[in-house]
Amino acid sequence: MARQVGDWNTALSILRALREEYPGDPSLDALIEEAELRLDMAEDLADANVEGRKRAFQFKRALGAALFFLLLASTIAGAYYLYDNFVAPRQAEARAYDRLQEALDDAQVAVLDGDYEKAIELFERVLALDPENKTAQEGLTYAKAQLESQRLYEEATAAAERGDYAKALEVFTRLEQEHPGYRDVAQWIVDLQDLLEAQNLFYKAETAFGARDWADAIALYKELRRTAGDYQAELVEQRLFDAYRQYAEEILNASLKSEQGPDVESTLEYLRKALALRPGDADVRRQIRNLEQYASGLQALQEDQPLAALDIWLPLYEQQPDYLNGYLARQIFDIYMRLGDEAMQRGERMEAITYYKKAGEIST
Repeated sequence: MARQVGDWNTALSILRALREEYPGDPSLDALIEEAELRLDMAEDLADANVEGRKRAFQFKRALGAALFFLLLASTIAGAYYLYDNFVAPRQAEARAYDRLQEALDDAQVAVLDGDYEKAIELFERVLALDPENKTAQEGLTYAKAQLESQRLYEEATAAAERGDYAKALEVFTRLEQEHPGYRDVAQWIVDLQDLLEAQNLFYKAETAFGARDWADAIALYKELRRTAGDYQAELVEQRLFDAYRQYAEEILNASLKSEQGPDVESTLEYLRKALALRPGDADVRRQIRNLEQYASGLQALQEDQPLAALDIWLPLYEQQPDYLNGYLARQIFDIYMRLGDEAMQRGERMEAITYYKKAGEIST
């Protein structure tokens, strides 16, 4: 088409040149007018072709873009479909697994820390996500058992702390039966059994002490010290000390009413036991010293040394004229009377009177 426009331009140029050479030729004007018309038509046609090609190109471009965007939309839609149906579920599963694993880890840490209530909560959370999770099932069972054991242990120790040993032993025994080997329960049971035995012994000893049954009280307190030395240690020692003294006095007073006279040996035995518990007790020391002095005079008398007996007994009598409820005074009186009688038998009347006079000075 461009060639056709170019041909008419060439023809028109030749015709215009000829008209300049032949200005008066009317045929050239007609030919020039025809050529100009043809040229215009050729140019219009050329312009129409160019515009058509341009519109065709634009259409192709629009079609290509439409196809591109259609393909892009299809790809995006496919991607969304893949994400919604494959990627997103996998991601959700991964997040759920992470949450489950985190809760499981936290639950196991809580078990190690002894926080069983928290462990139970976390194990139950895991089982809500995964009901068949064996680790969580076993962990939940274990945590519940440990929590119950912990509750029983605290109940038992609280009872022991307030002195209710029977209740404490009952709960610890139940705990040992239900959860063998839990913490130091076995040792608690042994200790509580010992404590209950000690408590029972102490009660019996106190009953005997209150009834002034000194021999029985002494035996029970001694048994208590042997089997449970730490139980009420200070009070038991005081009670035993008092029981020894009281029993010694009881023995001595009973013997003074008998024909045999004072049982010095048994009395000294229990006074010495009392002194062993309280070495610094001055009153017990004095009682022992006086009895030992009395025993020395008695030994001299038994060896038929009445004057030696008097030398030993008179200082004791001067300090305590009513010593042994007056028994010492009567013995001194008897010695003086014996010495007077013996002097009379020898015919030593003045000596006899002296002894009789001394006898009369003794308060019997």
